[in-house]
Amino acid sequence: ARQLWEDIAESAWKTGDPGVVFMDRVWETAPNPQLGKIATSNPCGEEFLENYGNCCLGSINLDNHLGVYGLDWDGLEQTIRTAVRFLDDVIEVNSFPLPKLREVNLATRRIGLGYMGWADALVRLGLPYDSPEAQALARELGGFVERIAWDESHNLAVERGPFPEYENS
Repeated sequence: ARQLWEDIAESAWKTGDPGVVFMDRVWETAPNPQLGKIATSNPCGEEFLENYGNCCLGSINLDNHLGVYGLDWDGLEQTIRTAVRFLDDVIEVNSFPLPKLREVNLATRRIGLGYMGWADALVRLGLPYDSPEAQALARELGGFVERIAWDESHNLAVERGPFPEYENS
């Protein structure tokens, strides 16, 4: 078992693969357990979904939010808020190949918002990738994106009502 574990870790490190997943942990942290036990992930393995679930994904280009003095936090906030609304709207207008897909996706309204261009942003800011300053900025940026996205999601719920499975999530 020890050798197998070391082989898995070595292989994951060499390929940049996330490694192994423990299904008991997936089931423990499932956001919608009322929809049934999660059986698998998407093809890339980064997202575990209930049957017929999907996640509407979007990325913010950090290059569009870099100025002379660093990140344009105000502009980034507006982009995050717009992106949350855009991704939610995509769920509404999306065409699904099966009625059950539409039903589950309208009930959960799952979105995923991230950012791209991190390494390029660090180069433009003159920060080494592994520097304490870059690590601090990564924590600040991640927390900022999360906070603003959750806030805008709350605003959507106030305006449109919470998604149907909210109370059971």
